[in-house]
Amino acid sequence: MGQESRILTVFVSSPSGLEAERKAVRDVLAQLNVDLGTTFGLYFSVMGSDTHAVPGIGSDPQDVINQQQIDNTDIYVGIMWHRYGTSTPRAGSGTHEEFDRALRRRPKPHILVYFKSAAVPLQDIQPDQLIGVRTFRNRVKEAGALYCDFVSLDEFKTHLRTHFTNLMAGLGTKRQSTSSNEQNHAPNDDETSDLGLIDYLDTAWTQIPAFRDSTTRILRILKQMISEYRRMKTDFPSAPMDYGDAIAREHARVVCDRTAAHLSEQVAAMHSEIPRFRQCLREGVDAMTRALVVGTEDRVAGAFEQLPVARALYDLLSAPLTMGNDTFAKVRETMDDTPRMTLALNEAQRRTTVCLSELGDAFAEARRILTEGGESLERVASLTPSPTRGS
Repeated sequence: MGQESRILTVFVSSPSGLEAERKAVRDVLAQLNVDLGTTFGLYFSVMGSDTHAVPGIGSDPQDVINQQQIDNTDIYVGIMWHRYGTSTPRAGSGTHEEFDRALRRRPKPHILVYFKSAAVPLQDIQPDQLIGVRTFRNRVKEAGALYCDFVSLDEFKTHLRTHFTNLMAGLGTKRQSTSSNEQNHAPNDDETSDLGLIDYLDTAWTQIPAFRDSTTRILRILKQMISEYRRMKTDFPSAPMDYGDAIAREHARVVCDRTAAHLSEQVAAMHSEIPRFRQCLREGVDAMTRALVVGTEDRVAGAFEQLPVARALYDLLSAPLTMGNDTFAKVRETMDDTPRMTLALNEAQRRTTVCLSELGDAFAEARRILTEGGESLERVASLTPSPTRGS
């Protein structure tokens, strides 16, 4: 019997001035629903007082929002920048009250809080609001909630993708792909399935292009890592060991910390991409092979003639992996040539090393899958063509 999917509600809480970030939450989670929802049997439904509040009765408007949304959410996402918000009868701001309400709930929802640390325009600085933000940050720390700082919208999206991908992996039920219980298992005559030729072809021609796109994104991230290291070396003080000069020392630290921040963003993006890379290739190759097995065994017109096309396709998919291995090696070489300069940079390089190790495993798995896919095609090719159906 098939496993049922779950839908988790996500409440987005923030003061005004963060409309782009609220939209980013909706956009990122919508894409995760498409990319990983089927894999984990889990989907997100985003709501907020700006989009989902309906007329109701309470002691005040905030109390209505609490009853309708905070009391029924599975995941709370709080966002704050330089504004604390407007006070309520029970708290310094609506966002603060929503956080405290979520914290007191039983069972407690998953709570994630993000602080935007970008520069604030002078005309928008309000000391009382900044004091409120500091108060809220201290409250989040005391509560032990996960919180994260970001500067740009792209960095925020990267954090969201990473954190919610991890949530999906932890909360969802990982479903087996059509390759059955073993990764090395190839389609054979003994398997039974209600899926047919069109079903397999639909999966193949959805997942294989998605794998190609995922490979392109991984290559782009690797190239960004190389560019970041080159930029660091270009911007570094000409005499890096002359640290008697406080200005030169500070300049070097700024360069290193900037590099560390960008590397961390790229590592987060890579961690988000690798599961998609693996899933798309595994399911795409498996579905393509099964489609050819079914088409050949059932004597569907043109099925046998598609074998050379599938072989050429697998060869085409292998080419970016070779390029990826070369780029991967360049990143490792560049990292090995980089001195240990600051704590932030050293930690970022350690995370990058772990990420590259995971990517290396994914590349090795991809090569194995393509090799086994080619071997399966050879077994299909050994079947004697028979008169076709549908000709």
